[in-house]
Amino acid sequence: MKTKTCVLTDPIADAQKKDWIKFASLLSSTPRKGIEVVTVVLPRSDKMYDRNRTEMSEAFEPESAKEAYHEILSINKTASANCWTFPVDPPRISQHTQVLLSNRITLRNDLIPIGRIAYPVACKAARISLREDICRRKTWIVQKAVENRSSLKEAQRKGGYEVKRLLMKDPATGVYSQRATEALVTSYYNELYTSSTAFPLSIPSPSEPCPPFCADEAEYALSQLHLGKSPGPDGLVSEQLALAKSDLAQLLTALLNGIKCGDPIPKHLTSAYVKLLYKKLDLGKSPGPDGLISEQLALAKSDLAQLLTALLNGIKCGDPIPKHLTSAYVKLLYKKNYRPIYLFSAVLKAITRVILTRIEKWLEETESSSQVGFRKNHSTLNHIHVLKQLAEKSVEYKFPVYIALIDFQKAFDAVEWPAVWTALARKGVHAELISMLQRIYTSSSTSIFVNSRLVEVKIRRGVKQGDTLSPKLFNATLQMALDSIDWGTCGQSIGGRKLRTPEYADDVTVLASSRGMLEKMLRLIAEASSKVGLQINSEKTSPLTNRTSTRQPITISGMTFHFMDHVQYLGCRISFPLDQSAEVCQRIQSGWTAFRKLENVPCNRMTPLVLKKRAYDIWVTPAVLHGSETWSLRKSDVERLRVTQRRMERKMLGLTLKDRWSNERIRALTKLRDWSDKATRRKLQWAQKIRNMKEEEWAKAVTTWIPYNYIRRRGRDVHRSNGVTK
Repeated sequence: MKTKTCVLTDPIADAQKKDWIKFASLLSSTPRKGIEVVTVVLPRSDKMYDRNRTEMSEAFEPESAKEAYHEILSINKTASANCWTFPVDPPRISQHTQVLLSNRITLRNDLIPIGRIAYPVACKAARISLREDICRRKTWIVQKAVENRSSLKEAQRKGGYEVKRLLMKDPATGVYSQRATEALVTSYYNELYTSSTAFPLSIPSPSEPCPPFCADEAEYALSQLHLGKSPGPDGLVSEQLALAKSDLAQLLTALLNGIKCGDPIPKHLTSAYVKLLYKKLDLGKSPGPDGLISEQLALAKSDLAQLLTALLNGIKCGDPIPKHLTSAYVKLLYKKNYRPIYLFSAVLKAITRVILTRIEKWLEETESSSQVGFRKNHSTLNHIHVLKQLAEKSVEYKFPVYIALIDFQKAFDAVEWPAVWTALARKGVHAELISMLQRIYTSSSTSIFVNSRLVEVKIRRGVKQGDTLSPKLFNATLQMALDSIDWGTCGQSIGGRKLRTPEYADDVTVLASSRGMLEKMLRLIAEASSKVGLQINSEKTSPLTNRTSTRQPITISGMTFHFMDHVQYLGCRISFPLDQSAEVCQRIQSGWTAFRKLENVPCNRMTPLVLKKRAYDIWVTPAVLHGSETWSLRKSDVERLRVTQRRMERKMLGLTLKDRWSNERIRALTKLRDWSDKATRRKLQWAQKIRNMKEEEWAKAVTTWIPYNYIRRRGRDVHRSNGVTK
C-alpha cells in the first residue's frame, strides 16, 4: 500500500527510526529541475511511503539576507507539503460508548412504556462506559508521558477539557467585552515595553573586523535546536530545519553574514506572536509568524546549515533583516495579570544560537562567581547550600546575619536595550555582533493573541523570553549594574572574602552583617538597578535576620520592606534558625500534591503496577526530594518520610491498614527505594561535587569556612547539612 503521507510522531526519540531520519534529510532542498519519487520502507512497519527526494542540480548562492531567508522558507515548505503530518490522539470516547449514548437519546424520546423502563438502564450503561473511556484515556496519557519522560503539567494539559477565555471589564461601562480587553491589553503592554530610562550607550570601535560566520557554526546551531516546540509567524518548526541541516547551513550562513554586513532584516524573521495564557498550563513551544517549529530545523540541520550561514553573513554585512524573522507572536500567561510568552521564528532561534556560540566564551570568562543562573555546572543547589550553611553556622557561632531576597518587577521585560549593548561591550563582545543584535531587536514586531485576535504592540525594551540568548543578555546587564556599585566594607565576610549578592538570574540575595549595612546595600542596589530599567518590588522582597530585636520594617525611597519568619528560595524553605522538620513536611505535601495530580492512575486497579512505579519515580519522588542534598535529617524526619511513602504504596496496591499487609510484603511488590536512602545518596553525590569545586566557588568556601572571630556556643557537636559534625 502506497501513500504520500508520512507520519512522524517522535523522530528523535525512537531509536528504530535512525535509518529513516538519515533518509529524511533528503527532504531539505526544493526540487528545481524535477522531482524524483522514491519508495522507503520504515524499519518499524511494512507500510510503504513515497517521499519527495531533494536534489539540488546546481549550487545556489543567495545575494542578500532576505533572499537566503526566503530560500529557507521555500525549501522547508515545499519539502514538507505532502509528507509532514502531526499525530492525532485517539478519540476520547470509544465507538461502544457512542452507540450507548445514541441509544440513550433514542430511548429518551421514545413514548413506548418499554422504552421508558429501559432508559435508566441505558443511562447507567452509558455512564459506566464513559467512565471507563475517561480512565483509559488518562492511563494512556500518563503512559505516553512516562515513556517520553515529559512533565506532569503537560500530561494534565492533554487530559484537560477547559479552555479559559480572556475577558476584561471596561472601566467606563463596567461591561466585559472583547473590545475593552484588546484596549486594556494594548495599553498595559505598550506601557510595559516603553523605555523609561535614558541609559548612555557606550560601544567602543573594534580594532579589527569580526570574522564572517561559517557553515559549521550554522549546522551546529541547527543541531542544538529544541524539538517539540511550536512554530513562529513563519510557520517553520525545528524538525524541518533539523532534517535539512546540511543543505540549509549555507543559506543560514549567508543570512547571518548578510545581516552582519548590514542587509535589511526580513520582516517575518523578527516578528513574534504573544499569547496570553494561564501560568499553570505550561504549554509546549509554539511556532512564530513564519510557521516553522524547531523540530523541522533540527531534523534538517545538515541541509540548512549552508543556508543559515549565508543568512548570518548577510545580516553581518548589513543586509536587510527579513520581516518575519524578527516578528513574534506573544502568549500571555496568567499571573494575577497575564504574562507574555513569545513565539519566535525557528530561524531566528538558530541565528541567536549561532551568536550565542560566538559570545558565550566572553560572557562566561567575565561572569561573576556569585551568579549561578543559566550557567554550565551550576544549579540552584549552589546558593541554597550557601544560605543554609550560613543559617546553621550563625546558630553555632552566634554571629549576626541579615539577608534580603530581592524581586524585580518584570525583570526580563524591563531591562533597557542600551544597557544590554553597553554590558556586552564591556565584556569584550565584538561591536559587529552587538550591532547585529541591535538591528534584530530594533526591527522586531510583536502581535499579542487576545482570544484568537491579534493586537499590535510596540516593544522598546526587555529581552525576548523564550530565546536561548536572552538569559545571558540579562545576566550581563545585571552584573554590570551590580559591578558599578562601590560596596566598601558591605557584605558577609567568609574566609577573608566578602559575599554580597548571590544571584540566580534575576533572584538576587543581599547578605549583610548588620541592619544598617542591609539598608545601605538595598539603597545602592535600588539606585544602580533603576539605571538599567529594573525596579525592586517591595511587596515580594523579603528580608530575614537571626536578631529578633531588629526586625522593624525597613523604608528606602518610599518602599517598605517587612521582615519575615521564613521565605521560599528556589523551591526551598529558608528561616532563622533553620526548621528542617517544617521543610520536610512541606516537601511531603508537595509529594502528595503531585500524587493526587495523577488522579486515578496510581490508585486504579486497571493500571499496570509497572506504569504506576515509573510515574511515581518520575513525578512524585523529585517533588519530595527537591533540595534534599542540604537536609540534616533527624530520626523523626526519616520516620515521617517512611510513613508517607508506605501510605502511597498502599494506595497504589489498593490496600488499607485493615488488610494487615507487612511493609516487607508491600515493598516486595512495589520494589521502590526509601526516600531517606535516596536523600542520603544525593547528599553523598553533592558532597563529591563540592569537593571537586574550585576554591573560589562560594558553595565550597562556605562549607570549609570556620568563623574564628566568633566564639562557638557550649554544648555537643552540631550535625549540619553537609554531613559532618563540628
